[in-house]
Amino acid sequence: MKRLITALCGILAALVLAGCSPDAAANPVHSASDLAGRRIAAVSGSEAAVWAGEIRDATILLFTDPGDAADAVRTGEADCALLTSSETEKGLKSSRLTALEEPYTDADYGIITALENPELTADVNAALGELTADGTLRKIVLSALAGGTDVYEQAETEASARAVLTLAVAADAYPYSYSAPDGTITGLDVFVARAVCDRLGLWLRVTGVDPKKIVESVQGGWADLGMGRFPVSGDLEEVGISEPYMHSTVRIIVRKK
Repeated sequence: MKRLITALCGILAALVLAGCSPDAAANPVHSASDLAGRRIAAVSGSEAAVWAGEIRDATILLFTDPGDAADAVRTGEADCALLTSSETEKGLKSSRLTALEEPYTDADYGIITALENPELTADVNAALGELTADGTLRKIVLSALAGGTDVYEQAETEASARAVLTLAVAADAYPYSYSAPDGTITGLDVFVARAVCDRLGLWLRVTGVDPKKIVESVQGGWADLGMGRFPVSGDLEEVGISEPYMHSTVRIIVRKK
């Protein structure tokens, strides 16, 4: 009996040293269709956390480090994790974890405009081209995704601008667009739109709307621009859409067994 107890203790110790919970359940997530109602780990404040928060009946477990989010999956605390490409590289170090072959999302995002205003779409594309060529766009996106709060301030003033454009965004979709402590709406999408307006000699006015009404706001003329993870290759036939301003890939991390 003493030898049996010693052997069991040795096995449990080996499991702990291997970093694996002995009672971790089998992987229940094999595709994006399995995510509803699951316990999903994500990095707090990341774009992957925004996607996770929109999954029906899911319990979201937030961590400050992608390695900790991955560990939650490995030990069975979470059923899976949603991580961006860079987070996946940092978090996917355990041989017991893998990323599903099909990403949760893999898309280029564009700025929507009214279908009746192709000239504005062309102007936005020209501005995005300039911002891409000189590296400003990449700097804005990377800084905003890293948590930057003062990434881009407009050089234009409302008084000096030749016109004003209104941008419709959600007010609770960090890091894309969210309410700052002073009540103003800020975030990656706002920074990009400011830079676009600077190139066009325009002033940007930002309004927060229900995410489901961003397209409607642009269609109805209440806003000139709309941003909110609109895929360039999507099915938005009722509005115009610009060339991409960023690419996003979010992976689903699961236990191998």
